[in-house]
Amino acid sequence: KNSTLEKLSIKQLENIYRRKTFIDPEGTRWNPINLTADHPLRIAFARKIFQQPPDVMEAYWNVQYFQGIMPPYVVNSVEAMLRFVENTPGAIGYLLPCQADNRVRIILKLTVSDSLSNLCNK
Repeated sequence: KNSTLEKLSIKQLENIYRRKTFIDPEGTRWNPINLTADHPLRIAFARKIFQQPPDVMEAYWNVQYFQGIMPPYVVNSVEAMLRFVENTPGAIGYLLPCQADNRVRIILKLTVSDSLSNLCNK
């Protein structure tokens, strides 16, 4: 939220989440955050960014882990993601527009399935 970054490309976001890009333009370490692998929003995000579901990414992270690169931190809820992004320098996450509030700033909008709109009513 405190970053002055205005926007990201999908490729930049992919590189942040694959831990290929570590530092933002202001010199702060990126802290990408994920919802649990079975969360519908994470599944939609992974399919949009990586063109595959989260469970397929496990093999990628197994290789990265043995090279000393840790996967993004995982939280159990959108509220936890909002709090993490609000309180952690360099944090970056994802949510639906209906879930955003003044704790976060949107720097990239992705089009995902309308079937996720039911998450807005929870």
